[in-house]
Amino acid sequence: MLGNVAEWTADSYVDDYFGESSKNPKNPWHKPSAKYSHTIKGGSFDDNPEDCSCSKRVKSLPSLQKRDPQIPRSRWWNTDSSWLGFRIVRPVIQPTVAEIETYFKEAIVD
Repeated sequence: MLGNVAEWTADSYVDDYFGESSKNPKNPWHKPSAKYSHTIKGGSFDDNPEDCSCSKRVKSLPSLQKRDPQIPRSRWWNTDSSWLGFRIVRPVIQPTVAEIETYFKEAIVD
C-alpha cells in the first residue's frame, strides 16, 4: 500500500513519535487536542521513493482544506490533496454505542 496515497491518521502529530509511543505500547494513540496537526504517514505517488515508508510521518496543515466550493463549508473537504487518503479498519470485537461515541468525541477535535 505504500506509495499510493499517504494516510491521514487520527493521531496528533508528535515529533518523537516512536519514543513517545514506547511509553504506552498497549495504546500508542496520541489523542488530538486541536484540529491541526494530525499525522500523515506512509508517503504517496508524489513523494520520492525513499519517503514511501511506514516510518514516514508529517504534520497535517490547514492548507489541506483551503479550497472548498461548498456553502456552508464542509468539515471534511480535501480536493487539493489527491495524494492523501485514510484507511478504514474494523475491530475484532464490535464496540458498544457508548464506546463509539466516546472515541469520536476524543478523536475529532474541531
